[in-house]
Amino acid sequence: MRKKIKTKNSKKIYIILFIGTIIFYSYLKIVKTSNIKTIIINETNKMFNTSLSKYKSFDKTKMVYESLNKIIDYSDLDIEISLEELPEIPIINQKEEKKDPIVYIYNSHQTESYNEPVITDYTITPTVLTASYILKEHLGNNNIPSMVETNSMKKYLTENGLQYKDSYEASRYYAKNALNENKKVEYLIDLHRDSVKKEKTLYEKKGKKYARIMFVVGTNHKNYEKNLKFVKEINELLNKKYKGISRGIYIREDARFNQDLKDKAILIELGGVDNTLEEINNSLEVFASIINNYMENQNGN
Repeated sequence: MRKKIKTKNSKKIYIILFIGTIIFYSYLKIVKTSNIKTIIINETNKMFNTSLSKYKSFDKTKMVYESLNKIIDYSDLDIEISLEELPEIPIINQKEEKKDPIVYIYNSHQTESYNEPVITDYTITPTVLTASYILKEHLGNNNIPSMVETNSMKKYLTENGLQYKDSYEASRYYAKNALNENKKVEYLIDLHRDSVKKEKTLYEKKGKKYARIMFVVGTNHKNYEKNLKFVKEINELLNKKYKGISRGIYIREDARFNQDLKDKAILIELGGVDNTLEEINNSLEVFASIINNYMENQNGN
């Protein structure tokens, strides 16, 4: 006879794990791109298996936020479930990144999301943080080691009495820490999502759909010319291979967007509110190859 877990908190935790697992595996059946599947499976394995081993001190709100990108009301859940009833989660070995990262990917506006849900019934929507992990995967496919900032910008703002408009102060704090700890980082990529509609952010080539890209450069710092030169070269390479996928370069004379931290810092508006995860993935695959081309040109290859 299987032993039941009787505490209310434990019941809630296992129910959340069970529901989250079902949702994520449904997610995998819908998403066609293998790179996205790898990211989701690896992150799911990491999250759920860690949770199972430490369920007594588990942060339920964090679990829900990270797995579903939303807070779900589960206060009325009071169902008995045994450990044996939990679905087995297959472990996929992930190679440890041994190289020091040279690209730091972050999201000043970490909660920006794309409107189209991956699973309509649960309204799970991808965010720019999702896009950051996808970009990391594509950079890795080009042998470019990178890292993604996972610290919560919202938490930093709350703890320091700041507002959403101060998001670049939060991302600056984490970016400076990352640069201090990772001396080989040369490139900073701040991924955003634009608020414009799909007619302005959809690009098609040979029947394949992409989310259009716009670069934003802040010139309110003394070294902006080096940064602007870098962005222009990236934009030119991008348009040579995919003419029209770039929406161009937008200059902001009143801002710096943390681009004073590195000569090769870039802010990207990746698609708009209505772009799909598949379109986002396609564009990031292209962008990663362009970064690789740029690096090869810099090395004289």
